[in-house]
Amino acid sequence: MFAESCASGYRRLKVLLLAFGLAASVNARAADTFDPATGVLTIPLLVIGNTAFSNVRITVGGLVGVSGGAAVNSYDTFSGGQLSIPALQLGANVFTNVVITVGSVLGVGGATPAFVSAPVLVPVNPLAAATVGQAYSRNVVGGVWPSSTYTYSIDTLANGSLPSGMTLHIDGTLSGTPFATGRTDVSGHQIPNTFTFGVCATDTISRVTSSPCPQTSITVNPAASTLTVSKAGTGSGTVTSLPAGIACGASCSANFASSGATVTLTATPASGSTFTGWSGACSGTGACAIAISANTAVTANFSAAVAAAPINLVGTWAWSGHGSNGCSFHDGGTFSMLLTLNGSSYTATNVSATGIEFRDDATCAVAFINTGSGGTASGTISGNTLSLRLDMETPDGGLFFTGSGVVSGSTINFSIVRDTDPGAVGTISLTAR
Repeated sequence: MFAESCASGYRRLKVLLLAFGLAASVNARAADTFDPATGVLTIPLLVIGNTAFSNVRITVGGLVGVSGGAAVNSYDTFSGGQLSIPALQLGANVFTNVVITVGSVLGVGGATPAFVSAPVLVPVNPLAAATVGQAYSRNVVGGVWPSSTYTYSIDTLANGSLPSGMTLHIDGTLSGTPFATGRTDVSGHQIPNTFTFGVCATDTISRVTSSPCPQTSITVNPAASTLTVSKAGTGSGTVTSLPAGIACGASCSANFASSGATVTLTATPASGSTFTGWSGACSGTGACAIAISANTAVTANFSAAVAAAPINLVGTWAWSGHGSNGCSFHDGGTFSMLLTLNGSSYTATNVSATGIEFRDDATCAVAFINTGSGGTASGTISGNTLSLRLDMETPDGGLFFTGSGVVSGSTINFSIVRDTDPGAVGTISLTAR
């Protein structure tokens, strides 16, 4: 009856294993074997903690699962009431990574200390940077061999430390919220700081820990502060920063490390506008240099260029001297023009003149001048001196003059010369009205 029961149990176990479809050929090590006649499972090598047991014989309690694939170990392990079998041979079939419960232990060939290779851990190095005041979570494990179940811890024997507010968990996750970089400059501002620490991997089955424990590092940056730029005024322009971040324009705020480092802002007015100065964290019209240690706001003020209002000049003009034929020029008349300033130059419209001209011809005839308001003038301005180009049309033809003037209070006094006759000179005296 016992043999029949064992054979029946063998068939049930085999059917269950084959149902997983995970039979494989394994030659890397001697597989566990199951004797259907006795119902005994023989284990060549079983490692529990730091002890290796050889030729262990047990009965099977039940099948927990089969994952298949490459055998994860070269020996059986026991944990949590379950036996993990890298390879199990049933007849002509070999099944890998089988997990069962144990019925009873029938015998053990021997027990010796287990010489299990130390795990090889490759950490992520360096880790992604953290920032003061911001939650952080990263796994420090890049890879670990051989394949097994591990816990992770700080290497207490090595020099190094974790940032304040952060913890390494047994699953290899470094998490927390750093509350300081642990380093300051001469002004007391926090600056970036790099922490180096060792990480150990411990095999939960063999209890063997990696040796030596490799090191990794993480840099903690100061908390970020926001620099915000606003633009005000009737004009327009752009503001840029060094280091880059502000391009206002489109990006008028940016985060910078609160390390006391200087961010320099430069304002550039658009065409037709002028930059009139900073307000807020800066003043003046030069570059704005800000030591960032907290959220900061600054305003760039731009004004639209306002066209100067035309100046109405009214006065008199007179000629003196003589022409090429000896006729004298005496003229007493009115003169006016509408002058518009444009920086270092000016233009004038509505130039109008009246008077009497003694013509420079054979008869020295008298002509009456009335140019109307169609004349123009232009020139440059340097200090209180103006150059002059004067073009007027009369019924008898054009009158063209060049000259210069001097500003005195609200009066401009010009000296002029007629283009066609250098002997015909005159003056124009105008007052702003």
